[in-house]
Amino acid sequence: MGEWVNFGLIDPQTSNTVNLILYHDLVLIVIVSVIVLVGYFLLSLLLQKLFLKGRWDFTIKENQSLEIA
Repeated sequence: MGEWVNFGLIDPQTSNTVNLILYHDLVLIVIVSVIVLVGYFLLSLLLQKLFLKGRWDFTIKENQSLEIA
């Protein structure tokens, strides 16, 4: 029976529902992994610019801006 504060999925009654719940769990793990990875790269890039303050040469040469776009 459903409740207002139920945070999970309902109890599975068929094998298709079990497969759907397993798929949901897999997709959730993949999404969280991608978000953590992107967050790590974003923080490392921001902290690198904050702490190194231009010690590395990040100039774009030979029309690389066109390749990036």
